[in-house]
Amino acid sequence: MSQETKKILGCALTASYIFGLPGALAWITNTSWAGFFFFMSLLLLLGQICSIYQGVQSKKWLATEGIVIQSYVHISPGGDSGDIYEPRISYGYSISGKPYESNSISYKQNPNTTSRGPADNVISKYPKGSRVRVYYDPKNPTNAVLETGLGDGWPLLLLILFFATTIGTGIWAYVAWPGLNFDNIRGLFSL
Repeated sequence: MSQETKKILGCALTASYIFGLPGALAWITNTSWAGFFFFMSLLLLLGQICSIYQGVQSKKWLATEGIVIQSYVHISPGGDSGDIYEPRISYGYSISGKPYESNSISYKQNPNTTSRGPADNVISKYPKGSRVRVYYDPKNPTNAVLETGLGDGWPLLLLILFFATTIGTGIWAYVAWPGLNFDNIRGLFSL
């Protein structure tokens, strides 16, 4: 296991131990909505961990040449905060003579912002018709990216996401079960 993988797993386990406690208590104490939100946060956490794992693994993937089929900025109405700009790139490549197509840029945090500049920066790197280096999973060639690895913000984003969700769950548990006190908690662990 690489150092980067160990660091990411360490961050995730630390976050789930420290910040997951309020949600776990809410579930144990049968506060149904708090338990629901706790398990939803766990599902989000697992999804993020899978994505992070794929990003770490992508550094070991094989490379081939591909060609950009489409490259544009998708604009979605964002309401009061303004439009949301997202880079969209699709590219084709072939492995052992079999054609494949993908639209994954990377496992890094791609810019989906109310400012068009970051999306334009990504698009400018991959104009339509250009030749690109495609990294693909040798076990599953349909899984491919243009950029390997992770951005520096992934572990921090994971911690913030899980922290916010579990603190919210803890607050909900306090509101929904006002009888929660240290004697009740101590009683749970002395069974």
